[in-house]
Amino acid sequence: MAEQFGGAPQHPNAYGQYYQDDGYYYSEHGADASEGYSYEDYYGSGPGGQELYQAEHDGRLREVGLACIHDGYSYDGTSAMCFDVSEEAVWTGSHHGSLFQHICPTMEYYSCVSDHSKESIVQMESLGGSVACLSAGQFSIHMSGGASRMCYLDQVGDLGGFIYQHWNHQVLMGRHGGGVFMYDVTRGREGASYSTQHGVVAMTGPLGSGQVALASPEGHLSVFDPRKGKISGDGLVSESKVYAHGFVALESAGNLIASAGYGGRADRPVLEPVVRVFDARMGLKAVSTLPFNEGPVALKFHPTLRSTLLVCSAKGMFSLMDTSGVTSTTMETHFIDMRGDMLAACDISASGDCMVFGGTNGYVHLWSASVEPVVATGVVPEYAHPIDRSVVPYIDEDTSFSTAPVYPIGLDEYYASSVGQDEVMSVGLPPRVVDASLLASGKVTDFVTYIKNPKYDENNPPGKSAAGVYSIRNKRSQHRRTGKETEAAIHERASRREKEGGIVIPKKFRRTVIRQQKGTRFEEFDFKAHNMTPFSGLENGLANCYMNALIQVLYFTRPLRDFALGHAPEVDKEFTLLDEVSLLFHMLSTSQGEVCQASNLLRALRQTSEAVALGLLEGVKGERGSVDIAVEAQKDKSLVRRIERLCRFIITRMDREEIDNKNASDDRHCIQDIFCLRQKQKTTCLTHKLAPKEQEISTFQLELKYPGDVEISSIQFSTILENSLHTSSEMKAWFDENVRYQPVRQERSPTRLPTVLIAYTGVEDRGLSKFWDFSTIGSFPFAISITFSHVDGSTSVEQADTLEELSEKLGPVPEGHYRDLFLLTGVISYVYDKDEAEEMGKSYEGHLIAHINVPSYYDTSHNLEKSGDLGFTWMTFNDFVISPCAINEIRRTFDAQKVPVLLFFTKVSYLKNVQGKELPAAVSVLSDSRFIELCNEPPIQKVAKANLLPKTFVPFTELDLPKKGDIFALDAEFVAYSAPEKMVLNEQDDWSRTSRLGLGRVSLVRGDGPLAGTPCIDDYIRSVEPVYDHLTRYSGLLPGDLDMEHSQRHLTTLRKAYLKLRYMIDIGCLFVGHGLKKDFKMLNIVVPQDQIIDTMDLYYSGRGRRLSLKFLSSFFLKSSIQGDTHDSIEDAVAALKLYRMHQSLVQENTFDEMLQKAYDWGAVHGWDPAEWSQ
Repeated sequence: MAEQFGGAPQHPNAYGQYYQDDGYYYSEHGADASEGYSYEDYYGSGPGGQELYQAEHDGRLREVGLACIHDGYSYDGTSAMCFDVSEEAVWTGSHHGSLFQHICPTMEYYSCVSDHSKESIVQMESLGGSVACLSAGQFSIHMSGGASRMCYLDQVGDLGGFIYQHWNHQVLMGRHGGGVFMYDVTRGREGASYSTQHGVVAMTGPLGSGQVALASPEGHLSVFDPRKGKISGDGLVSESKVYAHGFVALESAGNLIASAGYGGRADRPVLEPVVRVFDARMGLKAVSTLPFNEGPVALKFHPTLRSTLLVCSAKGMFSLMDTSGVTSTTMETHFIDMRGDMLAACDISASGDCMVFGGTNGYVHLWSASVEPVVATGVVPEYAHPIDRSVVPYIDEDTSFSTAPVYPIGLDEYYASSVGQDEVMSVGLPPRVVDASLLASGKVTDFVTYIKNPKYDENNPPGKSAAGVYSIRNKRSQHRRTGKETEAAIHERASRREKEGGIVIPKKFRRTVIRQQKGTRFEEFDFKAHNMTPFSGLENGLANCYMNALIQVLYFTRPLRDFALGHAPEVDKEFTLLDEVSLLFHMLSTSQGEVCQASNLLRALRQTSEAVALGLLEGVKGERGSVDIAVEAQKDKSLVRRIERLCRFIITRMDREEIDNKNASDDRHCIQDIFCLRQKQKTTCLTHKLAPKEQEISTFQLELKYPGDVEISSIQFSTILENSLHTSSEMKAWFDENVRYQPVRQERSPTRLPTVLIAYTGVEDRGLSKFWDFSTIGSFPFAISITFSHVDGSTSVEQADTLEELSEKLGPVPEGHYRDLFLLTGVISYVYDKDEAEEMGKSYEGHLIAHINVPSYYDTSHNLEKSGDLGFTWMTFNDFVISPCAINEIRRTFDAQKVPVLLFFTKVSYLKNVQGKELPAAVSVLSDSRFIELCNEPPIQKVAKANLLPKTFVPFTELDLPKKGDIFALDAEFVAYSAPEKMVLNEQDDWSRTSRLGLGRVSLVRGDGPLAGTPCIDDYIRSVEPVYDHLTRYSGLLPGDLDMEHSQRHLTTLRKAYLKLRYMIDIGCLFVGHGLKKDFKMLNIVVPQDQIIDTMDLYYSGRGRRLSLKFLSSFFLKSSIQGDTHDSIEDAVAALKLYRMHQSLVQENTFDEMLQKAYDWGAVHGWDPAEWSQ
């Protein structure tokens, strides 16, 4: 944990005493302000005192600051140090792995953080407001103040040195055992690695040619070129040693390399009294040897005088030497009062104004020749304001505002709460904004975007280029609209365009955003107002929720639904799409119209590298740091193309997983039977008289082929589909080994049609969308017939709006031909609302909706009007907005604002076959024996049993297997995997997504039997991606609890925890808890209402606020819970006791009276249970 130290600014001088900014001096023995000494008191009034004062202020080098990095009890020594290049601060690393930051020149403590597992920090480099540190087993970057920005833990633990490449944010690191490798800070992963002839104990560079210098334990000096991955140079690089017994210091500037090390005397290491200087351009030729009789232990080139070298000895003597030989070798020699310490490290500030020296006993000495020394830019880190926690009461979301402290304000000030709803208050200037086009051209360095001045001209006089961007630099955001104001603006623009003769898309096809309303939490959004049907919608507040339309179409695809619900998920495989689709379909089938989330399916998709490579995933700002920047860069910018690829990818992946899970004796392929279109491909060589080659190919999706030389008005959908099923094209391709690449003709014709034929319209941009809008193809049919021959490959397609009309058009099937009838059962359309696009600007990409022909057996209420063949009903699924749809609206494009992307045709023979059959129920996710095995499994992490904490639960056995009606108390804790995502609309900030939460811990407590009140499940869920915030205050989870490498808890996978809960829900267990609606929603699981006992509802009077678990426990149970953090077992036990208390009070007929007393007491005394004493 980072610590910060405050206090009055004190300035130590060279003699160990301190003065403060009031001009008086104070001794280090603690004299207070009333005992201050004047100038004469300190230096004396005689000539000697004046000479001493002038010696400190005449430009000579002197010690101007002193600090100690230990507290006097636990001693620690300096091992590395560096000045900050952008702040007035110095960083110090210790032998015990601690990192200290002091403000210059006062040398006040600013921060301290212990982060390197007691390993000595061997090298440091300032990155400007942050510092990079290296120990044998870890490389880390810390921000000013000590906050960690990134950390790389090396499994080998023999790191010897590093070089940070600022231009690409990659770090070159060397190992003691030999070899160097690249580490990408932006992506957080290792890159290329290279072998070296010797180990690496020190690195310096980059040299003038981009190379780096490596020092080995045996004393070899080498030049390494990271661009070529090989050792370059000759002479001393590979054939000779620079030192017989290794290096003690290595430093470089430009092409000069300075070194100090150990020579040999009678086979014993002796520190050589010289500094050797080499030139990398001359094959590591020694250009000079600088004598230093005290023995050099630390070196540093001057940042502004590049040929000047600072050389230090262990006893505290240092000199500035000229390595070029132009002046005398030693410029000046000084002695540091080391106080019995041994010097270990040194550095020179970027300004060249200060030098710092560190000793092995923890003292840090600051030297300068200036009266007011400056380290870098003059910017001093600011202290955080101290908080008096003793007077700040605990406040949570259920606490009354009346208990909040009231702070004093000035005469002309007022509280924001004093301003009425209709009043206006001044809040100062709005924030500055940068044009999106300029941001796109910016270069990101250390998470800061640098943009080239668009007005820059090298011929401009000084100041003109800067003045040219004054208006750009000072552009400020406009009034920030609320969600209602934005919707009103869209409606006004649509009304105006409609009056002008334009076509406006209906509201039910527009995207509805889940907005956080004033006084309403995110999870309390009224979804029921947008869906009056028995079908369940999907939330659109998650990343990658563009796939909602596809999920709904696949769910209502009867053969896939039956197969998925009959599929038992794999327990030990966590990220299988087929299993997640099965579990999601199970949830949709039992949710009874409640809105659902596809979060587990999206989680599995995020862990699939193929999905990232295909550009199917969206990157979320702040979700995984810089990793998601790369995801966003790979994302396909076309939403139409993205959904087409996603459909193909999910079906292909499910087919692969089905094949991998099948037994050798089972030759069925259900996914292929449902979606696979098989075609015969005939390849004919056009330049040689060779026999044509034939092969069978298959695809899960048919892409429609559009003719380029036919009038649009003369084309029908049946013609397009016919030309897409039976294709002929000429190209240059590989034929065989003899003729190799030749002009060939490829013909494809169908040999087997799938149960569900998916046709991709190819509308990748809005230009092609007009093709659907103005041609007869836009009136795509609801029924088609496909007739094909295996002999000659001939194919014909007929279309109609109903099956009856289609039957009248068809004649008998020709001999040797096959015919299948298809009914349109699903359409995924791309919606590009012109009014919303104008409102949102360049960030708008449109959205997807689904038109689904729902069979009557899905409608258990039988309230929907039948509007299609076979008694089906057309419905529109727009995320969680679900409504019936007229037939003419399905095909209407509204001036190219809604165009079809994917068309789903299902065989009529299959639909008639299942028409009278009920929907099959989902199979059990676990058997009884498998459930017992899962409950008794050991934790999955690779930690020695001795290091694990004691088990916190008593698992189920065969004797107490849960059964229908058993009561269990449940509580879950969550962590945040991303920050809330902010979207900028017309230079205004609009919160479009909340933090993405994930399950961190789930606990179940028995409610019945001899073990009532005993936990039976307490699972910590392994994190498969970096956690943005552990939410420790509310979850009780600490960093490392969900980490496979460090957790001491009972760790398991989300899949196993989910299946155990799903098993207990399916057998009919009852669940008690407080706020279970949110817990089950975040668990991505649906529980029937008759299996939920929520104490939040039991202890609700029907009006006013809902009471917190902490308050209820204090009032009714006289117990205190949720002290510093939450604990899921404690909360579950409290909820169970409240349920039993409710039963008891109801039986005594006193519950209503006691509940009213609780409300009355809270209204008078506040809702803080800590004050309860009666």
